[in-house]
Amino acid sequence: MKQVITILVATLAWVQGVHGQTEKLDYYFGDDIVFDETIPSPEEFLGYPIGSRVTEHSRINAYYEKLAELSDRAHLLEIGRTHENRKLLVLVVSSPENIRNLDRYKEAREVVRQGRKPDGPLIVFLGYAVHGNEISASEAALLSAYYYTAARTNRVQQQLEEGIYFIDPVRNPDGQERFASWINSNTSVNSYNTSRYDREHTEGWPRGRGNHYWFDLNRDWVNLVHPESQARVALYQDWLPHVQADHHEMGTNSTFFFEPTDPDGNESRFVPQATYELNRRFADYFARALDNIGSFYYTKESFDNKNPNFGSTYPDYNGGVGILFEQGSSRG
Repeated sequence: MKQVITILVATLAWVQGVHGQTEKLDYYFGDDIVFDETIPSPEEFLGYPIGSRVTEHSRINAYYEKLAELSDRAHLLEIGRTHENRKLLVLVVSSPENIRNLDRYKEAREVVRQGRKPDGPLIVFLGYAVHGNEISASEAALLSAYYYTAARTNRVQQQLEEGIYFIDPVRNPDGQERFASWINSNTSVNSYNTSRYDREHTEGWPRGRGNHYWFDLNRDWVNLVHPESQARVALYQDWLPHVQADHHEMGTNSTFFFEPTDPDGNESRFVPQATYELNRRFADYFARALDNIGSFYYTKESFDNKNPNFGSTYPDYNGGVGILFEQGSSRG
């Protein structure tokens, strides 16, 4: 569990870091980490710093393909296609030994359905941008992938040996591409405009939240109406992860939220209390991490933890732990 907490803490810090600003890599990772120089950073591959423009889904996919080509820590899955025929890619990262034995570990997970504990590493799903215009999430997914494929530290090596991490960078590619097109075609190339009334920050209808049919894919984990959800849940049921992180954005005037959610009427009687207790234990670590960097945050005051159609609650009904993260938006 300690390794899972470490990874989730790192990921939430990266999401905060790409909140409408441009920073050097040591801002996200610290200046004491050595990276494999044969693996390009997001900036080296894309040609611009994270946070300086919105990265289109197609470029995110291209970067993930390059990482899978260069790193023996990575394996790329195409789990399906969207309504607009965009690839749904998931980057699996772990130690080279674990990557070579993915099929064996996948088969071993089946005993979970009989209530038995399988041998093997922890399984962690990291999901980003199911709402396509919540863009800090998909930018953070670029940093997550680079870190776990290129960082050369004992700490990262231990994390990779003890866990298999499925990085799903854009859970709504059609909406994300729609939003990226709006922002990149309406932003100034010479300066940043922070006015909420600027065209850049007043996204035109139907906006990028929904998919091709403007459907909210974070209401489709049980209904399984859309191909994005069908592919994602099939992968989930194949692996039955221990933990799934679900990264979102919320209102502009908010700070940063992590679970537990508001417990008053928002906890399900069909979910074991032990699951909610694990959420509270995770939260202690998140709070300390954000305190250490002087960041504002809140918890336990809002959001629903009952509806199984959410990416952060579906795991709770399936023997895992789902964790919601909400970053304050920079959209005006």
